[in-house]
Amino acid sequence: MGLLIFLVQVVAVIVVVGSLGLCYALLHPPRKGDGYALGRRLPLDPGALGLAFVDQTFTLPDGTTTASWLIQGGDRDAPTLVVTHGWGDGRHDMLARYEPIWQDLAKQCTRIVIYDVRGHGESTARISHLSIAEPDDLRAILDQLDAQAAHAGESRYMLWGCSMGANVSIVAAGREARDMQGWGRTSYSLSLRGPRERPGVRVTGSSNTSNHSAGHGDPKHPHPIPLPQKGEGTGKAACDCLRPRICGVIADGPYRHAVEPLVGILRQRRYPPYPFAHLSLAIAGLFVGGFVDFDRARHAARLRAPLLVLHGDGDAICPLASAQAIAAAAPDGQLVEFPNAGHLDLAQRQPARYLGALTELLQRVRHESAPLLDARKETDDQPRGSH
Repeated sequence: MGLLIFLVQVVAVIVVVGSLGLCYALLHPPRKGDGYALGRRLPLDPGALGLAFVDQTFTLPDGTTTASWLIQGGDRDAPTLVVTHGWGDGRHDMLARYEPIWQDLAKQCTRIVIYDVRGHGESTARISHLSIAEPDDLRAILDQLDAQAAHAGESRYMLWGCSMGANVSIVAAGREARDMQGWGRTSYSLSLRGPRERPGVRVTGSSNTSNHSAGHGDPKHPHPIPLPQKGEGTGKAACDCLRPRICGVIADGPYRHAVEPLVGILRQRRYPPYPFAHLSLAIAGLFVGGFVDFDRARHAARLRAPLLVLHGDGDAICPLASAQAIAAAAPDGQLVEFPNAGHLDLAQRQPARYLGALTELLQRVRHESAPLLDARKETDDQPRGSH
């Protein structure tokens, strides 16, 4: 009996220590900056791929900052593509992984934004929040981009996320739709008011476009939805020019439940996933606010923009069944399966098909928005106060 008690104690210690170590690793992903890129001979910045860009720093809701690249696009009437990488990755990984398609993709966007997620790369946030706080970070970045927008294309956004970044993009777009419904509005971004004058987004601090900080108004509504103003357009023209600022979501390798990728990674490395995966996430939840309402299929059901899900049928990290459920839950969802592909290697294995799927969604959004952009341009040419 004494030996049995001793063995139980040993197993308990192993489980607790192992779970604590795994929790620490989850909250402190590897930092991948310029040194990482140089050591692995990855592109140091978009300029290495022949893309024109500028560096920009964004301020997150908790006051921490993160670095980004703003890549110049070739189509003023197309949306801005905002790219969110996955856990353990960084901006340099995104450049390298999707190198085959960046040149063609940039021609179809007004600009491309690639930023370091909190707890990664050059973000000053100390830990990753495992996609709990990151959706509000992304919306804060959109607020700051709104404040800089010089024309209509720059104030419409397509969100493209990979793995954890895919979940962040889905949740951010779903919260935007939820907040708009809460205000009794169905849309707001392409209002006849200029992008720099949109009410509800206040900019403070330096006027340098490389370091804007967005105010967030009422703490209960950190991303206030600007309501129509008196005299802001008339009749059908005004209504037709009101549309959500998020016009599409691209999810590469998403997962439905928080534990799924952790189980997949542990199995891939030949570690027992149970009970370590669930226990480590439970401990991490004490630091990031818990994983209540995590089901990404439920968040996809709230979307008011088209959702494109891209997934390899051999993905051992994030189950294909989860991608199918997320795409099916979205009101306007589409799943593109890549045969003989794994996790986040789709563009490297089948670059033409991957680019084709993104191009199809970009062209669809551009076509549907063309009448609205034409109306916006007409009003932009009018003197202020002539509505």
